[in-house]
Amino acid sequence: MPTGFFTFVNEMDTVIDSLEMAAEFLKRSERDPSKSKWLSFALYHALYISCISALTRGSPSTVVEGKREWLLSFDKAITPVQDPDRMKQYTFSKPIRLTPEQKESLDELQDYRDFHWHMKPSGIIEKTLGPEVVQCMIDAIEYLVFRSGNIDLYTQDRRRRMKQALNKIRESEN
Repeated sequence: MPTGFFTFVNEMDTVIDSLEMAAEFLKRSERDPSKSKWLSFALYHALYISCISALTRGSPSTVVEGKREWLLSFDKAITPVQDPDRMKQYTFSKPIRLTPEQKESLDELQDYRDFHWHMKPSGIIEKTLGPEVVQCMIDAIEYLVFRSGNIDLYTQDRRRRMKQALNKIRESEN
């Protein structure tokens, strides 16, 4: 019996999976606010991998650093997607221009995610993610995927699943 297997993994499938999980945890967090931490992990991951994908330029070497070729950190990935020079892969490529509200929401998401990711036992009651944070993050992800011009979803099925996951989150918010 085989002990493992190989499967093709595309970074956009990872973004879609994260968005689908975000939709699920958004629904669960309505019943149990402690599930908001999983929502934050999924949104953060979807945004992070969207940034990485927008910067890849067809070569993974553009998004790694150091001898061990570690993937760029979140902070090192979110900054260049806002830079017109770094995003200019094609004549139609556009950087994302985060609004002040999106920047504030991103800070809130990072703080919330970091609090739970690096959790210390404390018994602190933490607030949940507000709907404005979720909305701002899915707007940023949608922009990077569909309007930056740097991400190719390659198939209609991926395009459909991506839109479906984003819409499911939006519907849960209302």
